[in-house]
Amino acid sequence: MSRMRRVADALILVLFVSACSWLLYPYKKPVPQPREAEARQIVLDVFRLGLGPTVDHATVRLYWHKTICPYAAADGTKKTAVIHNGKCFNGLTFFGGVCRVAWRGSFSSSAYAHELLHAYLNATGHGGEQIDLADDDPKLCVWCRELEREANRRLTAAGL
Repeated sequence: MSRMRRVADALILVLFVSACSWLLYPYKKPVPQPREAEARQIVLDVFRLGLGPTVDHATVRLYWHKTICPYAAADGTKKTAVIHNGKCFNGLTFFGGVCRVAWRGSFSSSAYAHELLHAYLNATGHGGEQIDLADDDPKLCVWCRELEREANRRLTAAGL
């Protein structure tokens, strides 16, 4: 096979994979919930109190999940979840400013503020292993928990 033919075949393969990549990653463009811009502003106003104005320069993409977890919760109910590696989560944050949150009817009843906090902590240089452990140990990053609680209080007060 000639070198030119191999290059042409490789180019065709790259174009094909690029054109079909949306099948592999169906959540490419985030679809916001109604009033999400208002909710994000409320949360950022709170986060600025602890993280400073650096939050304004961070890019965070949030994807909503509305799939019901195939496993019942401890109380027997089934809830929406972010399903990752066969497990159900309220939300997950990945490096690069990507959050995935299970929609639970409102911003304050979803893990919205919690996952955004993870993303903004990482994006502003306040994150790291300690923040990842904060979910399991409430003594770590106490001020983080206060930011999350205050954000949820304000979201609830705004009917979000």
